[in-house]
Amino acid sequence: MAKIFRNLQKRKLVEMALARDEARLSKTGAVVVETGVYTGRSPEDRFIVQTAKNQKIINWGKVNQPISGQDFQKLNKKIQKYLDGLDQNYQTDGWVCADKKERISVRAVTEFAYQALFTKHILRKGIIKELESKDPDLTILVAPNLKANPKTDGTNSEAFIILNLEKRLVIIGGTKYAGEIKKSIFSYLNFILPPKKVFPMHCSANVLKMTV
Repeated sequence: MAKIFRNLQKRKLVEMALARDEARLSKTGAVVVETGVYTGRSPEDRFIVQTAKNQKIINWGKVNQPISGQDFQKLNKKIQKYLDGLDQNYQTDGWVCADKKERISVRAVTEFAYQALFTKHILRKGIIKELESKDPDLTILVAPNLKANPKTDGTNSEAFIILNLEKRLVIIGGTKYAGEIKKSIFSYLNFILPPKKVFPMHCSANVLKMTV
């Protein structure tokens, strides 16, 4: 059974990533990670579990590729077993959405410390005891070293990013690119917010104070 490091501070996550040779520091002190084959998102490896409820409300195609519930369940069991079998993994809790009426809690369980660090940066802070004591609205499991078998798992390659919208669960494997975590969260928001007449914005806001 893996030892779970829950909601470590950023400095500690940097130390652990460096100690385990997951990353290095640049000359300016930034954390640098080599992600191997996948240096960016892999849209052809992203799937959404197709169900009777969402079959007619999602625009299926090259962007939103369907995958069966059976194939999802096989990979979900594999990734849970894989993460549990590691010597350690990392849990990161936080919120997304600035509006408290619409915000959702997110929990990411990751194989690597640098992924927990990335997730900590993109999530909004919250009271950790409160977040740890509740079931998250969205759970993301990330295991880059777990690779799919396209012949038996229903994927296009060894990498997979699969969203099960009804179970509020995302599984990511076979790719070290941490941006898949962010994109999966945003994809989930794109599914749940428009029916509430809320338009999710993929942007940031900067304020610059100028003096003359």
